[in-house]
Amino acid sequence: FYRRVFSAVHGETIDADGLHRIMQESTGPTWLALPKADKTDTASVRKAWDARNHGTTLSEYEFTLGGSPCRFPVTISPSNWGIAFSAPAEVFLQAYLGVRAPRDTRGLPLRSAMGIWAHRFVELAARNAGADEDWAELAIAASDDHLSEMRAALATQGRTIPSWWLSCLAQARSKAVGFSRVAGEQSKWFQPLVERRIPDGSVKLNSGNSLSYGGRFDLLLSDIHPLPNLSFHGGNQKLLDFKTGSDKPLKGAKSLARFEGLQLALYILGLKQRGAGRVEAALVTDGEPWSAQLTDDDIETPEAMEVFERMAKMQANGLFGWTGIVRDTYSQGCAYPMATVAPVVNIAAKFNNTHFLNN
Repeated sequence: FYRRVFSAVHGETIDADGLHRIMQESTGPTWLALPKADKTDTASVRKAWDARNHGTTLSEYEFTLGGSPCRFPVTISPSNWGIAFSAPAEVFLQAYLGVRAPRDTRGLPLRSAMGIWAHRFVELAARNAGADEDWAELAIAASDDHLSEMRAALATQGRTIPSWWLSCLAQARSKAVGFSRVAGEQSKWFQPLVERRIPDGSVKLNSGNSLSYGGRFDLLLSDIHPLPNLSFHGGNQKLLDFKTGSDKPLKGAKSLARFEGLQLALYILGLKQRGAGRVEAALVTDGEPWSAQLTDDDIETPEAMEVFERMAKMQANGLFGWTGIVRDTYSQGCAYPMATVAPVVNIAAKFNNTHFLNN
């Protein structure tokens, strides 16, 4: 793998001795045996350098703020909270520094397109469904209409649909049919609300910190009509979040204690703040029958409230790096345009190179 990377970058091959030499240059004595710095302004850099290069496994990273960042309110979307403990650097950089990764770096463009199409077909099925209509058939009709529109648009340019588009569309159609079957079964007793946004708000916790909520849900089924601003006078609500990936079903408060299902938990919290009665939610990944995976009872447990307090503290003071892991060992995170400098032997010179604003 590393030989292929080297060849792609440098346009030439490298043998085993060359790889060994690069390893020695990057991790060997030249880097480890740096002179100790006497200046107090480089002490923190020296400490971090030593920790990285002497076998110390870091349980946190340096993307944290020493004090409160809040000259202005910082809000984190429910979808970002869903990955805040598995990809904390990504969420921290976006929320507090305004650094966003290119949109297609968290997965292949085909996967993104498939998810967008699948959600769109379910949305059209829900909006067009009558009392006794089959949602799955409506999703199929929506995908057929989309295919016809694409063919017509490309035909004006003398082109045809690429085969990989057709493959991606077929996968989106299959997912949409499964989602629609689950949603359609539940809609017999509930009024569907599709792709609606919960107005932004916050709830004050026992610690005094406030936790923000809001966000756009995929599908909400309610047995009463909501008010125009998505408020309720009780009733029963079912929240369906469609996932085209390999998300596992949630297991109530146990999942929240493992920082899983936070996106749905914040949706439930927001709905309860807006007068909803009994709220049940689930991640829908296939055509399996509906079953509640997270409820309003779950978000009121001591385990859930402890997680909410932790989230509110993170939101208030920006201390993301002290919670959770830096990244999953087996997954690919986002690519960021982070600046780096060439390795230097003198730690003080390295400090000056990377902290030029102090000069």
